[in-house]
Amino acid sequence: MGSLWQFKREKVMENEKETLKILIIDDAEIDLDILESILNQLGFQNIIRASSGMEGVQLAEKHRPELVMSDIMMPGIDGGEVRQRLKENPSTEGIPVIFTSSIITKKEEKELGGLLQSGDQLVAKPYSSSEISKAIDFALGPTIGV
Repeated sequence: MGSLWQFKREKVMENEKETLKILIIDDAEIDLDILESILNQLGFQNIIRASSGMEGVQLAEKHRPELVMSDIMMPGIDGGEVRQRLKENPSTEGIPVIFTSSIITKKEEKELGGLLQSGDQLVAKPYSSSEISKAIDFALGPTIGV
């Protein structure tokens, strides 16, 4: 699986952000709108939206995005469970996940940095385009023009 994900990382580095698939998951429609707008401003155009964790898992299995950005606190399947289900499925296990949350302050985000599983990124809401860009760079490797 490593070579497939390395290829996808190189795809970003080749500045093909328009075709990179990013799945965003949040139960709040306004947060989906804001995140999609920020991603569009950063040059990412192929955004898949899910309004629940279960829908997010299903869409990840169907579309196999290069990146998932998921709210942590959602009814039903939360962000942690989304990540766990993706990691348990061989077809989605290599997809990086960036968590978003409005219940974690910027200070708590820094304190939680060491508690997240290896490779996890957390961006506290309200987020900025620079924070989103940094999290994507970390998850997928440095990108050109972000």
